Amino acid sequence: MLAKKYRLPVQEFSYKRPQETQRSKYFLLKSFPNGGGASRLGVVISKAVAAKSTRRNKLKRIIFDFFKDYQTHLPTKDFLLIALPQVILLKNEALREEVKKILSARQP
Repeated sequence: MLAKKYRLPVQEFSYKRPQETQRSKYFLLKSFPNGGGASRLGVVISKAVAAKSTRRNKLKRIIFDFFKDYQTHLPTKDFLLIALPQVILLKNEALREEVKKILSARQP
């Protein structure tokens, strides 16, 4: 699991205006400036994506585990990743590839 200092408190960022926004078929990625020393990630998966909480939590764990390994390649920013309903169709490896694709697409 991702350490707490690398997790973004989603409730605080739902009303802030993002610096940059990226959209793919499966995700919406919003990035915010960060004054801290590390990149942080918040993941929002609604009931519209997966009705069962076990599936939503499994998706979050997969995304957080990927981010833990990939965060050294990212600039110091806060990232809010919002899952769209089509993400439920992806298997684990395909999900990791889509997260990698959207995170690398937003880099300069």
